[in-house]
Amino acid sequence: LGAMVAGGAMVLEGSGRIQLRATCPRDFHVRGRIRFAAGTSATLDFGGVDVTLAGTDPQTGSVIDVDERSVDLVPEDGWYDLMVSCERGHIAVRLNGLEVASGAASPSGPMSIHMDGGRLSIETLRLVSVAR
Repeated sequence: LGAMVAGGAMVLEGSGRIQLRATCPRDFHVRGRIRFAAGTSATLDFGGVDVTLAGTDPQTGSVIDVDERSVDLVPEDGWYDLMVSCERGHIAVRLNGLEVASGAASPSGPMSIHMDGGRLSIETLRLVSVAR
């Protein structure tokens, strides 16, 4: 996996994993602005709960094995806004303000990005822990 900064965005290319945090909080909000090239396959792993950042099986915005999208909601090479909320065992994913996936989830473990090829640009990615 290769990483660089271009045009103010972190750009990941190839295959591999990059760990963002040693542990993922149980309750959190993540906001990001993301773009991907054609043929990219990438997920954001919230301690065992995976959200598709770019891909076709399942589609971008899916919570893998919880609520998987079969319709393409985000065009390749276009920026989209991602918001993921996880509170009290429930996760919800929004793309460009529209909720596209939700369900039961209990994160435990590291937070990381997994890529199986392609190019992913991340302009922003911010995690905020939610106190209970």
